Amino acid sequence: MNEYANSLKKTLTSLIREMSAAPAPYVQNPDFTRKEKLPFETVMQHLFLWAAIAYTRNSWNRRAMT
Repeated sequence: MNEYANSLKKTLTSLIREMSAAPAPYVQNPDFTRKEKLPFETVMQHLFLWAAIAYTRNSWNRRAMT
């Protein structure tokens, strides 16, 4: 991974940790206390991952069409 990507990953991870310390402003029903539920930090990481996957797929589809 290049230096920019590492820096971006560290920044995003840091921001997610800050948000997970007080998730109430970011969620409608902030109940991340039960063991069956995913922690806020994990949910945020997965959202970024899913967005990256969707972006990559769309980029590949656009390239295939041209």
